[in-house]
Amino acid sequence: MDRYKPKKLQSHEWGYVPERWPVRQWNPPQGHGVYLFIRFPGRDVEFAAQTVVLGKRAVTTARGEFIGIARKVHDLSSGPHQKEALVVYLFESTEAATRFFVSDNRFKQPDFPPPAGACEAWTVVKFLQTRDDDLFKTYMLCDNTLRAASYSEYKERFAHPFSQLILDYGGQPFVVQSIGADSLRRHHVEENTMVTMHLFKNEEDIKKMMGDPRYEDLKRRQIAMATDFTSVFTIDSQACP
Repeated sequence: MDRYKPKKLQSHEWGYVPERWPVRQWNPPQGHGVYLFIRFPGRDVEFAAQTVVLGKRAVTTARGEFIGIARKVHDLSSGPHQKEALVVYLFESTEAATRFFVSDNRFKQPDFPPPAGACEAWTVVKFLQTRDDDLFKTYMLCDNTLRAASYSEYKERFAHPFSQLILDYGGQPFVVQSIGADSLRRHHVEENTMVTMHLFKNEEDIKKMMGDPRYEDLKRRQIAMATDFTSVFTIDSQACP
């Protein structure tokens, strides 16, 4: 393959141009793509939708696509909640997602949307190929920080049986299964935090699954091993319908 490399001219040769800028490298795809999540207060959903529309060309340039916007996020964890919404993109690499985020004049602002610190953005690799993306619009996104178990123990006692339970209710389990997340703007996430995501056709299927006695038993196991922050949301593929 060396014969295809361009010849490097010497300074005395015709056509020589000094190397003022580093050559831009192409970043190979990761997994089946990289999700970019941008979470923000629900009161600013229309502002975010407008930002998505304005950034349409920049997404294409960065080899990405807009997946959808969730106008309401159901936070299933304990503690105080605020109304939140979320934007989902898919890029071919972490570098491409980062390049898009920092180049967007609205998303990259530290106070998007105001007040400062209200918005979070992070990326995770899409581990598995999905099917029928137009039908599976409901996402279950989980952050689990290990406290009293090893990763292998957590996987054996919780993840494997939970995967089967999701399949029993027509879902696609563990589309994302990542140790940590690449933060673009996010509150502190501990190193032993696992980020997982499961897809469903609708929120009703998730409610039915949560009513299954097996789910209650699995949640008890999970809480004994790790803290859990789970949110559920359904995306709309049109930012401004």
